[in-house]
Amino acid sequence: MSEEANLYKTDDRKYVLRRNCSFLKWYNSLLNGHYEPTISLSDMQELIDYINYWCTRIKYPDRDLDYNDGIRNPRFKDVEPLSGALTMKQFLYRLNYEELCLMECKYRNPGYYLHNVYIKRKRAGLNHEIMMNIYYLNDKENSHFVVKADESTGIVIPSEELSKYVNFDKDVYLDDLLMTFSDLYCDELDFSELVRTIYNHNCDLELRKHILEVAILKVFYSSSSYKKGFTRAKKFIDEVNEQFGVDISFEEFKKATIKNYCSEEEEENKKDSFIHCRKRMLEGERK
Repeated sequence: MSEEANLYKTDDRKYVLRRNCSFLKWYNSLLNGHYEPTISLSDMQELIDYINYWCTRIKYPDRDLDYNDGIRNPRFKDVEPLSGALTMKQFLYRLNYEELCLMECKYRNPGYYLHNVYIKRKRAGLNHEIMMNIYYLNDKENSHFVVKADESTGIVIPSEELSKYVNFDKDVYLDDLLMTFSDLYCDELDFSELVRTIYNHNCDLELRKHILEVAILKVFYSSSSYKKGFTRAKKFIDEVNEQFGVDISFEEFKKATIKNYCSEEEEENKKDSFIHCRKRMLEGERK
């Protein structure tokens, strides 16, 4: 059996989530910590499958990689401009709402606010902000004030009430605000909505990275050769790192894949060695 065939034998199908016990255990620990996901397990699986389809059939087809390897097929030139137009933005445009929420990992809370953005007095679009209620403790009237923040960056919108607690000389992020409230005002304020928003956001980021990592595994093992698999994996990793700052290391992915293969090969060699040794012993006993 060839080395390439042996490499593909090490595929333990971690990208099939319902069979990935380590992922399910980790995911359940998030749910037990009151994580509120925006996406179901079945939608996560569909996202993994679509990433694989996008990488192996749409963005980096075999004919593209064959052309790069020097196998000249003149018809590839007909689709080359189209391949160049298939950006990460185009990939995101084709996802459903739940998949898009996970990929973008914006801050979220049931309360949100839209306002117009103007550039040089011309309306340039809408800005999305999330809203969280901060309650005063030991207040019988349950009075509160509202914290607003940009859903993409987490930058807090200055307000007169917040200025009593935070200095807005520079950008203040939701994490900074939580730290300030926790250190100085935990006896005065109930900021549980802020805690929930940040916890959900951090869990979203971890979940996205997990899903992308197993999706990249599927891209690798679905390729017709390990060379093409590594090429596709590197290209997609570079794109998602640039778009989202996920910080997935291709070198670590490659080392882990090869290490898994080497471990399997070493185990097979041990078994073969034991079998040969046992056969020699039996042959000696017969003599």
